[in-house]
Amino acid sequence: TVPLFHYEADGVGPDVGHGMRHPSVQPYAAYRTSGDPILIAIQNEREFRALCEQVLDRPDLPADERFSSNVARCRNSAALDE
Repeated sequence: TVPLFHYEADGVGPDVGHGMRHPSVQPYAAYRTSGDPILIAIQNEREFRALCEQVLDRPDLPADERFSSNVARCRNSAALDE
């Protein structure tokens, strides 16, 4: 199943970290922020590079062996979440 991020009628979103992760695509989950939670749903290497360069200001991450492919990111998802 594909995680679905939505707000209930009262404006309260789902609990971040419960059932929002995709089992075989990383990063693909809800993440806490200083405000509302966000859903990051990366589908391919191009999107991961753009996320790292344009959003996270971490252009080094795609070259890191732990994150160089989706398979590697799935194996190292705890480190990726840091």
